[in-house]
Order: sequence, then structure tokens, then C-alpha cells
Amino acid sequence: MDNCEDTIVAISTPPGESGIGVIRLSGARSLDIAGAMFRSSRKDMRLRHSRIHYGHAVYPESGDVIDEVLLLVMKSPHSYTREDVVEIQCHGGALPMTGILESSIRLGARLAGPGEFTRRAFMNGRIDLLQAEAVIELIRSRSEKALHMASRQLGGKVSEELAEIRRRVVELLVTVEAPLDFPDEEIPAPSDRELLSSLTGLCDDIGKVIERTETSRVYREGLRCAIVGKPNVGKSSLLNALVGQERAIVTEFPGTTRDSIECWISIRGIPVTLLDTAGLRSTGDPIEREGVRKTEEALLTSDCALMVIDHTTGVTRDDEEILDMLKERELKVINVINKCDLLLSEKPKASSSITVGEGSVSVSAMTGLGIDILKETIGSRLSQQGERGDGCALCSTRHLEVLIRAREALKEAQTAIREGFPHDACLVELKRAQYSFGELFGEDYSVEVLDTLFSEFCVGK
Repeated sequence: MDNCEDTIVAISTPPGESGIGVIRLSGARSLDIAGAMFRSSRKDMRLRHSRIHYGHAVYPESGDVIDEVLLLVMKSPHSYTREDVVEIQCHGGALPMTGILESSIRLGARLAGPGEFTRRAFMNGRIDLLQAEAVIELIRSRSEKALHMASRQLGGKVSEELAEIRRRVVELLVTVEAPLDFPDEEIPAPSDRELLSSLTGLCDDIGKVIERTETSRVYREGLRCAIVGKPNVGKSSLLNALVGQERAIVTEFPGTTRDSIECWISIRGIPVTLLDTAGLRSTGDPIEREGVRKTEEALLTSDCALMVIDHTTGVTRDDEEILDMLKERELKVINVINKCDLLLSEKPKASSSITVGEGSVSVSAMTGLGIDILKETIGSRLSQQGERGDGCALCSTRHLEVLIRAREALKEAQTAIREGFPHDACLVELKRAQYSFGELFGEDYSVEVLDTLFSEFCVGK
């Protein structure tokens, strides 16, 4: 990362045309750079803190107007980065934003790197690393539940709960360390029973956070649901009905779908990626055979499957084989009986004696009949995986790994006590747990770790 003493600048709004574009400056020279290209009809040109100033952005060399703008001024330490920050709002076209950005650079600002504004907020102590990482989770949220979790973490609620657990770890560490470091002071050492009780309580509380984080993964990352079945049972029509728009090609000819099509919807706050797959059957067509292979690959990465069965035929031998395959893969399966708006044929083609069962849902992908019931069924099945997501739950794999290491250290401390080792062994493990919490909050970190974390951010955040 370049010099943190530099004044940085970036466009903070997405590329493309929009009503408003925002260019953000942060650093000691922010006000000087903004002032050099800002013109106002007011005689008093001072850029005051917590004020919105109206005027025009101009090219500093010629004085020609770039755009009509608003300037938002936030002076240190009362800003996102705890540095002087100026945000320039202009019309959201490429030329006005680029003109202001390039003028800022010519006046001495440096183009910000990915996530550098948030990184400075962390480095300057405005937020801890847990909160900094919540920013990207907030931006990427695909469900209200994920948004709520990221907001809690960004707002410091998660940090507060984990800080309390950490305080208890440190308190226990001091209780063990003090008698060892000051033997002449006759400080009473805790009994093995007291230590085991405290360690068990800490392990249990950390375990609850780990469990909630793991189960709430579905709200952050979502689930993948493959729509499978033999050809021409209405898989593509079902995808379109669930999404509410024409995303997949539908024809009367079997084998139309040759490749997997992905789109996502939100069901009960869970982002669900739907995969419309090629019909599963033996075929001599090399292109269709490749589609079948991709369907089988899609099932390997799916959390559940919608098994589509034609109402007019019942369960056929082909359906039976697909159901057996899904059972082998241990996927959650919801049987969907499609074309329920059509009458059963007088002579059913199904030769199987297998019945679909009570867990099936009858729908008509063409008319929309039963689609709401199917969504409710999907939500009921899938939400069970994330129903314990309330409370203190973390937002990334890194957090989970660090917490697991902290719990493992505390369990090692328990083992050392049970096996009769001196309290020095317990102390070593308590310090390991303490260090893990330091990693979690960003007090013990390497430049490489920060570079990796903030590289996922967009430029301008």
C-alpha cells in the first residue's frame, strides 16, 4: 500500500450513467485540492465543516466549468476516515466525473486503491477490522437477513459481544499468570475446578457464536437449487415461473436446454440460485450429452433439487432412475408435479409403482397455479438451515477460522488441567486464545493480510 500520508481520490459511484456521481477525497490536502477547482457565487469561499456548498467544478488551469456541483465537507476527525474528507456530487456521466477526478490528480491527489478509504478508517481507529470487513458484506448483501447481519457487525454490536468474551479470556489469563509471575506476593492461584468451569463457559459461548455463524451462512452466501428431471417435463417453464420473467427458452421439443442457466431469487430472506439444467436421459446427440454432463456437475455443487415430474404421465422409469441418483447424492429433494392444469391421460404411460409422496407440490408452470405454494415449501425446507442465525453471528470465513482457533486453544487448556500439567501449560493456551481475538479485531495483523482483505473492495470505498 502506498504512503498513507497521501491525499487520495476516487469515484465512489458505479460506472455508467446515473443521476448523481460522487468523487471522494481524503487526506490533509483534500480541502486545498477541492478549493482549487471549486467556484461559488458567494464571496466567502471558505469550505466549512459539516456544510454542503453549492457551486461549479472548474478545470484549475483554464477556469472552464466542468459541471454544477455540491461539495460536502467533513473535517478531521469527524469523517469516515478520520481525515479531512470532501465529497463532490456532480451529474453522473463519465465526462463530468472523469474531469473532476483527473483535475484532482493534477492538483496533487493520488488515485485510491481498492478499499483504501475503509482501510484508512481502520488504520486511524475509527472502526475495528470486524467492522471494516462488514462494509463489503453490506454492499454484497442479497437478502434482508444478510443486510441485517452486516449492519449489526458494522454498527459494532458484534464487536461488543465478542469483546465481552475476550474480556473474560484476559481476566482468566491474569488470574492464572499473576501467581506465577509474583510468587512472593502470595497471590492465591485458582483451583483446577475453577479454571475448568471458566474455560467450559468460554468454550460454550464461543461455540454458540460459531454455530450461529455457520448456520447463518445461507443468508450471506445463499443456496443453490438445481431444477432436474427428464426432458420436456417443464423445467425451463418452472424456472421462468419462479423468477417471474422469461429467462430460459421454452419449446415443445425435448432437449431444448443444452446448458445450465442460473438466476437467483429471494425466498424467506435466503438468496436462492436456481439452475435450469438439461434433461437427464441417454442420448446420442453429442451436444445434448454434454448438457447432461453439465447437469450432473451442477448437482455436485447444489444444496437441494427440484425434481420435476410430468403430471400427465406420473412417475416413469426414467424419473425413477433420476430419483435414485439424487438419493445417492444425499440432496434435499422437493418433488414438483408439473402440468397439473392438464388432465391425466386415459392410459398412463408410467410403469412404475413408486408414488410421489406427501412432500410433493403440484403446479402449473404455464398458468402459475401452485407456484406460491412451491416457493413457501422451498423456503420452509431451506430456512431450517439458517434459523439460528439471530444474535452474534460473523460475516466471513476468516472470522470463523479465527474463532475456531480460539476455542481450540481453550480446549487445549482444559486438557492440560485435566491431565495434571502445571498452570504454565494452561497459560500458554490462554495467550493463544487472546492472540486469536487480537487477530479478529485487527490488533495483530500483517500488511499481507490487510492487502488481501481490502483487495476485495471496490475503488472508492
